[in-house]
Amino acid sequence: MNSDINFIPLEISDEESEKEVEIDSNKEKFINNEITEYVKDEHKSSTKRKWDEANTCPICLSPWSSTGNHQIASLKCGHLFGYSCIVKWLKKKTTKDSRCPCCNSHAIVRNVRKLYACNIKVEDNSQYESIKKEKIEIENYCERLEKEKLHFQIYSRIANEQLICIKNNINDYKQQLKKLKQKNSNNNKFQFNSTYIIDNNLKSARVLSYDALGKYLYVTKSLNIQNFGIVKIDIPENKISGYYQLHKKIIKDIQCNPLNGNILSCSFDKTLQVFSNKTKDIDICIPIDYACWSCCWSLYNENQLFAGLSNNTILMFDIRNLSTYCTKLSGGSNLNKPIHSLIYVNNLNNSNSSEKINSGILGANLEGIFYHDQKSIDQNNYSNDKNINSQDNEDFIPKLKYQQPGSCVSLCYDPLTQQILTTWRSSSSSGLLTNYNIDYLSYSPDINNISPKKEPSFTNTNGFISSFDYMKERENKPQYPVFFERRQEIYGYSGQKHLTKNIIFSDYKSSQSDSKELNNKDAIVINESDEYDTKITENSKEQVFQNENNNNNKGKESITSETKDSTENNELETFVCASDEGSCSSVLWKCNWDNNYSIAHHCLYQELPTENHSVILDIKYCPLANTHNNILACLTGDQVFLYKK
Repeated sequence: MNSDINFIPLEISDEESEKEVEIDSNKEKFINNEITEYVKDEHKSSTKRKWDEANTCPICLSPWSSTGNHQIASLKCGHLFGYSCIVKWLKKKTTKDSRCPCCNSHAIVRNVRKLYACNIKVEDNSQYESIKKEKIEIENYCERLEKEKLHFQIYSRIANEQLICIKNNINDYKQQLKKLKQKNSNNNKFQFNSTYIIDNNLKSARVLSYDALGKYLYVTKSLNIQNFGIVKIDIPENKISGYYQLHKKIIKDIQCNPLNGNILSCSFDKTLQVFSNKTKDIDICIPIDYACWSCCWSLYNENQLFAGLSNNTILMFDIRNLSTYCTKLSGGSNLNKPIHSLIYVNNLNNSNSSEKINSGILGANLEGIFYHDQKSIDQNNYSNDKNINSQDNEDFIPKLKYQQPGSCVSLCYDPLTQQILTTWRSSSSSGLLTNYNIDYLSYSPDINNISPKKEPSFTNTNGFISSFDYMKERENKPQYPVFFERRQEIYGYSGQKHLTKNIIFSDYKSSQSDSKELNNKDAIVINESDEYDTKITENSKEQVFQNENNNNNKGKESITSETKDSTENNELETFVCASDEGSCSSVLWKCNWDNNYSIAHHCLYQELPTENHSVILDIKYCPLANTHNNILACLTGDQVFLYKK
């Protein structure tokens, strides 16, 4: 037989195929109907079973009756049984072992109670009970919310009252500003002169420094993350002359030497550098163990440098021997808070130069300000040279300190009036306002002859609040030749988040004839790409040539003698210029007091807004040869704005 079998396909007609499809569909419908009916029956049977179980005795599984031997009865635990069934169940066991067949709780025959009910149906109310509990919890939560709402309503009422007071103060300040804007025609005020674009990309301009010899303004700038330097601005010629690289990290402070114009700079890269103004290169680079926040030149000894570090110490170096530091001074705080400001004060009260106490270094950290005299600095230097233990020598601790609530964020000194401006940021979390305190740094070689302050008379104060209340804390005579005397206190308009370097300066009262010699008021915008395409008016050119001739003819001794004579013969006006971060401008106050310095007051003099609405980070007062044409420089992160008086 052949293993290969050939199957012959059968031909099926279209009608037969359609019939088969119909049969299959009918079968499917029948099966689906059967399934649904079965499910319905099961559901009915399950519900019926539940009702049957609810109406049957759990012992004999037969329905209980409303009367007779099998009448419905219950135990203490609440479970239901037939009366005859539960009695037999309990009698079979002793009284100790007799228990409920459902919950196994102790039960005896005396606990059986007959119930009289015709028909009993039990419903599943577990979901209802859970919803009821949730409702009670929600009601309790709503009650707590209502109590919190009352507390917040009280707090909001208090806050609204404070807000109304603040708005009233703001309206008063706005009215004062309107009056100032109406008086812009006054030639004695500062007027916008020019703008210098320093850095549009990184906005790394942070610090300003002014060279009074060459009339140069230096600004810090960064080309990239590891390239930080300074930009030189020639104020008489009104141009930017160049960029010089100094450090590898952020520059915190730069100071110009008043004798030769060299630049002292410090940075977070733990170096202190001296940039030569003649060679245009770095002459000295001093490595330091900590980040440097501030620096200054010594006006007592031209070879000494000071650096304020992040660990609340000051190091003095001598450029003749840079192997190590000469003196280590303390900021007077137990905490390692950085010293953000250093100023050298020379020859207080124009006293005898042989007295070293009347010259010294003035510093500030976040806790307060302090003063080290030159005598203690030299003694500490002597102890280091003789290898004396520094713990036995207490001269490195400042003998003069001043603190108050809040954080000191800025320090400035006016050598003409010997006044100190300190900026204090409030420590409270609710009101971040800024206070500006003006103190007088006084020196008296004979401490015993210091006369106590007289109590001021408040009859003729003209509505101004006297700042003499601080003297109540100074009833005793000072025990140190150098001491602080509070002049007045100024309240800022807004809080200060940045460490802006605010300034105090004095200017001579100008006459109306001098005020007519002001330059053109139009703004001149200068970029680094077009350094030499500047616009200078004919009046400014004549003043530049006059200033250069005056500087070449006058020596250092003649300048100092003329300044002393001018302070005695002419009256000085004291101004405070501070950054107002709320309005992105610098606010100028004029300070006044009587001849005895007992009653002081201040008034809003002028507001100097910026064009790009940026926060001002540093302010410098640039006195020129002609004292009535001085310049006020304000620095933002990318531009320098000059205002000429």
